[in-house]
Amino acid sequence: MNRIGAIILLWVFLSIPCCLCGSIPGLEKQSPTQAIVNPTATTHPVQPAVKPTLAQAPAQPTVKMGDRVHCDQCGFSFKQIPGYKISTFGMIEDLAPDGADPDAGPDIQMIGGQAKLGLAEATFIQSITGLQNDKSGFTLSPQKNILVGGQQAVSFDVRYTVNNIPVKGRRLGVLVPNKQILMMFAVAPVDQWDKMLPYVEALKNSITFFDPTPAS
Repeated sequence: MNRIGAIILLWVFLSIPCCLCGSIPGLEKQSPTQAIVNPTATTHPVQPAVKPTLAQAPAQPTVKMGDRVHCDQCGFSFKQIPGYKISTFGMIEDLAPDGADPDAGPDIQMIGGQAKLGLAEATFIQSITGLQNDKSGFTLSPQKNILVGGQQAVSFDVRYTVNNIPVKGRRLGVLVPNKQILMMFAVAPVDQWDKMLPYVEALKNSITFFDPTPAS
């Protein structure tokens, strides 16, 4: 997901004013406002079935992480991935190595902050899963319920092609009702994903939450 898409998600989900506009790949026919008003409009509706039990993720190789990074406005902290540069755009943390493709990665974006009052979990999840669903070969795995920083979270694996590059990715979403959100979008070319995945897992496992500090 590019930075414009991340900024639009901030506008949709966080209780902050925003005058920026743009488009999210895969949601050109649905405005962010429609995504809030009409949750059934996405192409990946959440079924009202019994929620799956918490998934036990396969064991990943142990990797060494860097220093802990705090994002006060985001309301979370995490450990840095060695060799990845961190760029901060308000409540967006972007992690990427030198030479990464801007669309195909390797890249990880984390978005956080105070959630809009009354934001429904179904709407939150549907907007995450609907991103970039117009890309060639787009597939989305079934939802997994996991824990992130001690909070209930959802996880999806994705696969699609962008700029003729086959990519794999993982999306995480945490919604603390009427309090805060965290969204994480990780993506890499298929031939680099297996090498990146242990760091994505280590990053996820390093996340801690605290009350976000509104921007002055």
